[in-house]
Amino acid sequence: MVRKLKASQACPTLTKDAISQLPNDLTCQILSLLSTKEAVKTSVLSTRWRHLWLSLPCLELKSREFLDLKNFTKYIEFPNEATFETLVLCSPVLECLKIVVASDDEKVFRVHSRSLKRLTFERVSPFLFDSAGFFDDIYEVIVSSKISFIHKFLHGISMARSMKICRGTLKIMCHYSKLEPFPQFSSMSYLDITLYPRDFKWLPAFLESFPNLKYLALVMVCDDRKGGFSEDIDQVSFSSVPECLLSSLEFVELIAPVQYDVELKLVKYLLKNSAVLEKLILRLASYNSRRDYMLKKLLKIPRVSTKCKVVIL
Repeated sequence: MVRKLKASQACPTLTKDAISQLPNDLTCQILSLLSTKEAVKTSVLSTRWRHLWLSLPCLELKSREFLDLKNFTKYIEFPNEATFETLVLCSPVLECLKIVVASDDEKVFRVHSRSLKRLTFERVSPFLFDSAGFFDDIYEVIVSSKISFIHKFLHGISMARSMKICRGTLKIMCHYSKLEPFPQFSSMSYLDITLYPRDFKWLPAFLESFPNLKYLALVMVCDDRKGGFSEDIDQVSFSSVPECLLSSLEFVELIAPVQYDVELKLVKYLLKNSAVLEKLILRLASYNSRRDYMLKKLLKIPRVSTKCKVVIL
């Protein structure tokens, strides 16, 4: 006669919490595969899990997911009404931090961390496009009212080695440079900038603050509803050549396809003035007639650097 065993007797390991037996390092690797919000939710599982998520090397905080920071800090049971600053300080191995906030969010985010290697601050705008003049006035007002804060922020990050700048941040930086001297980013070797054609005129002066730049990535944006770039090519000019083009810039990549003459004018400026450039990577329009037209013009552009290779994707 065969005696039936209970489930717990047949497979004793089923009654054990296998995940809780894992070492913290491995558990943190598993948590890192989750979103920050999902990782925080694991803090209610047990005492051991309560602060485990704070050992994650990367955090992504979105204001729309944590609408009330006060309730959020109570949820994770800080000993007092913690601020964003405390949240970062309580993450001793934090290496990567991404903050996503709404355009009208006026919170001040202070980040103090010895372990942090990468900080991304993204402000989500409700506007789908920019309008010349109107939004320039808004940026001027923002800079004028926050000039002391912007000064501290820029000087606080002046030792960064890589940076990605969205179009709105670029506008703020350029308007700030009209009022106060822009700090030197001497350690910066990689720079990624999103800009419109009307921003081209600021580029040479802006790059003066990055004297040792080696890699420049540009994302040139247009609004198709305006029929491409509305700016007249004659209105776009480059008044100077920054130090990095003459002595350090080795790689340039244009992320978005080059489709218009005004974009080609920027390419010409870079090729004619980047003395040590080794490679320029660009993409052309996919439709044949425009691609052939841009290719013919591109091949006629002289290059000041004898080592420069142009890679067309």
